Amino acid sequence: WWSILLLAVTIGLLVYAGVATRPPRLAASAPSAELGSESPAVASLLTGRYPQEHGATDFHLPMRPSLVTLASILQDSGYDTRGYVSQLILTPRNGFARGFDLFDDTVLGRVDPLSQETSRRLTDRVLEQASTLTEPFFLWVHFYDPHFAYLEP
Repeated sequence: WWSILLLAVTIGLLVYAGVATRPPRLAASAPSAELGSESPAVASLLTGRYPQEHGATDFHLPMRPSLVTLASILQDSGYDTRGYVSQLILTPRNGFARGFDLFDDTVLGRVDPLSQETSRRLTDRVLEQASTLTEPFFLWVHFYDPHFAYLEP
């Protein structure tokens, strides 16, 4: 058994060949796509499906309830599955908690991620509970701060 840690950090531009830009394939296939389309991107990461298949094609649309997620598969295989997020859209209401034994978005109740740094609080929350993880585990930690200019803690 392998334990899995997935750190998700979304940024407005991707680094491709050493230059912050759109990768050529993305630019060619979807020239008007916004790189900040986080809900569709994360839903694809968790389901292995294209946005048209998982349904979360916009910030306000949830994932289709019938789809299996990576966390569900690992949970069924005996993994301790946990998700920690500081993003307003990646919520249980939108289907992002599916398959997680523990899904923690409590940092959102403490600060406004649009105006304050949340990475330290989120990291502290994960570290507080890390000793209770049982192997094998799948741990998804999604940081929202990279969307904005650096805010000193």
